[in-house]
Amino acid sequence: MTTVSRRDFLETGTAGIALLIGIGQLGCRNPAAGHASEPFAPSQWLRIGADGRVTIINDKSEMGQGSSSVVPLIVAEELGVSLAAITVEHAKPSLKFDDMGTSGSDTVASRWMPLRRAAASAREMLIAAAATQWHVPAAECIIENGTVKHPSGNHAAPLARFVAAAAKLPVPPTPALKPASAFTLVGTRTPRLDTQSVVTGAKLYAMDIRIPGMLCAAIARCPVPAGKLARWSGEKAKQVAGVRQVVQVSNGIAVVAESTWAAFKGREALELVWDESAGHGVDSDALWTQLARGFATSAKDARTEGNAHAAIGGASRR
Repeated sequence: MTTVSRRDFLETGTAGIALLIGIGQLGCRNPAAGHASEPFAPSQWLRIGADGRVTIINDKSEMGQGSSSVVPLIVAEELGVSLAAITVEHAKPSLKFDDMGTSGSDTVASRWMPLRRAAASAREMLIAAAATQWHVPAAECIIENGTVKHPSGNHAAPLARFVAAAAKLPVPPTPALKPASAFTLVGTRTPRLDTQSVVTGAKLYAMDIRIPGMLCAAIARCPVPAGKLARWSGEKAKQVAGVRQVVQVSNGIAVVAESTWAAFKGREALELVWDESAGHGVDSDALWTQLARGFATSAKDARTEGNAHAAIGGASRR
């Protein structure tokens, strides 16, 4: 057994603590205070490795709607790199991401400007680092397909060469954004980046995730809207191999099991009696009839502005 003195503990222990804190805060630390060995991360959305590879931290889930393709496209356009040079990494919950919800088709609407600003900041910092080394005005340099260029033709190098120097520069608070007239990717038909992984079955979805001790659940719900549970028994469900527990929840009976299949089979074995009186007579035909009746009645005006009928009637072209 090794005896550690209080002085040794403070010297080695605090160094270890500092290392842990440094690693944990890399994403939010001001790059100007960093060292050349640290990643170039001008914002929580973006980091660039010493090899020039761009990693986007995407806080919106990919559920088939194309988040993992559209987010790289935005960054590639603004930064001036190819889509092939980008890796997408899903964000981990933290204070750096204030809205990790994915709904309402708002990924582009809510992340369009933050991602563009992050990429524009990185672009300006990389160009500033290159201009300093080349002794040319930064305003004359561009990044195109991952290469920093000067129009004289005498200077051109991959952005990887300037990552370490750029990481020491302050992050511009209001970087200039690329004008829409200069877009080469946004607005074009661009193949999704995950097509191959989807069609080959290699792509991972939330339902593919497995962690130690993980259980699955299947819920039996009343087949009639507004129906309630009159009585039930889960004894037969508990006899199904793999079923761990049967519990009543707010919207039905949940069967918790070691696998999805066991949960489904346990749900089939449940003995349930539903009170469907509250939803008696409610079916698709009844709902369509109710909808048609609603259209036939006078509606209440929530807002009136202008005269749509007059505008349409007087239009020269419809």
